[in-house]
Amino acid sequence: MLAKIERSLVAGLVACLSTLPAAAQDVADPDTWLRHLTQDLLPFWSAAEGDPAGNFPGRLCNDGSLPTPGVACGGVSAWQASNPRRTLVAQSRQVFSYAVAFHMTGDTAWLDLARAGAHDQFDTFLNTDTGIFNEVYDVNTGDSWTGSGGANSQKQAYGLLGPTFLHYLTGDAELGQQIDAVSQELTATFRDPATGGWRAVPGAAGPGNRIVSHLDQLNAWQTLLAANAPLADREAIVTDALETARYLREAFYDPTTGLFRRTRDTPAGTLANADLGHSIKAAWFIDQSAKLAGDTELERFALQTAAGVLDLAWRTDGAWTTGYDAEGNPDDAAVWWSWAELDQYAASLAIERPQMRDRLMETQAYWLEHFVDDADGGIWGIVDLASNTPDTGYSKHWEWKAGFHSFEHALISYLSSSARQDGTAELFFARPGGVLPETLAYGFTADPFTVPPVSLFAAAESPVQRVELTGLTYGTAALSAVPVPAGAVLLLSALALLRLGGRRRPARQGRRTNEKGRPEAPCSKVGPIVQAS
Repeated sequence: MLAKIERSLVAGLVACLSTLPAAAQDVADPDTWLRHLTQDLLPFWSAAEGDPAGNFPGRLCNDGSLPTPGVACGGVSAWQASNPRRTLVAQSRQVFSYAVAFHMTGDTAWLDLARAGAHDQFDTFLNTDTGIFNEVYDVNTGDSWTGSGGANSQKQAYGLLGPTFLHYLTGDAELGQQIDAVSQELTATFRDPATGGWRAVPGAAGPGNRIVSHLDQLNAWQTLLAANAPLADREAIVTDALETARYLREAFYDPTTGLFRRTRDTPAGTLANADLGHSIKAAWFIDQSAKLAGDTELERFALQTAAGVLDLAWRTDGAWTTGYDAEGNPDDAAVWWSWAELDQYAASLAIERPQMRDRLMETQAYWLEHFVDDADGGIWGIVDLASNTPDTGYSKHWEWKAGFHSFEHALISYLSSSARQDGTAELFFARPGGVLPETLAYGFTADPFTVPPVSLFAAAESPVQRVELTGLTYGTAALSAVPVPAGAVLLLSALALLRLGGRRRPARQGRRTNEKGRPEAPCSKVGPIVQAS
């Protein structure tokens, strides 16, 4: 682990946030986020299991039902209903979503769906001639293809998202081999060795112009694979992730605004077309990459940048803004994925920075109150901040909105609130022999998260490990200082077909809730969030 004095110096870089109201009582508690998962998110996905299971549909109507051919429904046109297409990105993101559901609940039904989805993904989308994925599958014709300009590095990266997270939970050897083969082919096809960046399409002369060609390699698979790859491979993967992180800083960071540019050729020094969602995500994953590699200078940069981005994204009406117009006015259209990214890194940092919690209390309460569709479940894509109303015509399920951001938000919110409350959390794995990964996902760690040999009673073909973490916090140990097995408090049991609602931890006293059972915003906030004058 990095030296304490280095950690103290890094933590001090966000001291500029001390102008916030000090010491909020706390944000929504862990059980709130478990209820959010089971009562708000999962009901929407009940019709998305596929036939056979794992053959996930590419679109759902906004009420969560499957489209009827030729009939338009909320978020789906009549043409789309008659010409169904499945996409690599949506398939992989749904695998991720079901894997998170298992990880948080222990319900093996979700694990089975994630496994079925990953199997179908490699069967349907993997192009055995190229070694990478096709990106679109036509349900009516059975044809599959990549984009007209060739394979897309961002979409290919997201193709590894669900399988990599599932492998983190299961340690499945065959899945690991499939991930390794595709990741090596992606690197050979898209990596630009001269810069350390990633090409947008195969054969491009240089690295991609858009930030997502590079950032989503870190976000979708590089950091998680780096943290949990076999020891013999890990150093090389950590080095590759660090190279991507450094390229992001060199090519996209604009020191005059403190933000990352959406494209490399975006003029510096202007907030017009500012991209706060990708800026905070870039800082977050640069931070994780730096922690894994023990690069304290890059870690300090990420934390300092995050402090500035969070300040710039914060609105005086208690919300996150997605961006600014040319005149410097904040956008009134709140976009789900950008809000989730801002919440997630803020929640992670707020574990050791109480001064950040007042803002977080308001933004998390707003998410639960206004982004959740109380009637049909799921998360609205766009909410108007002036009226607090969702855009009900925006599709709740399509290629780039297929569960990932809302389930990731639930997991990070659960882990961070657990860390802030008492440092304990319950998670579930299904690893052979009970040998768990050395680190947690998303830069979290426990005390320490390393498992001594444990004999499990295998009551089922795929035993499930229920892990009670202690000392939970945000901050992954560097590769060179992975802790040796020690006294983590682990409750490991073989559980088969554990259904929803089978929580082992007594419900903890949460914050006051409103008539919908949602956490209320701080006492100083009365009534709905309104547009500032």
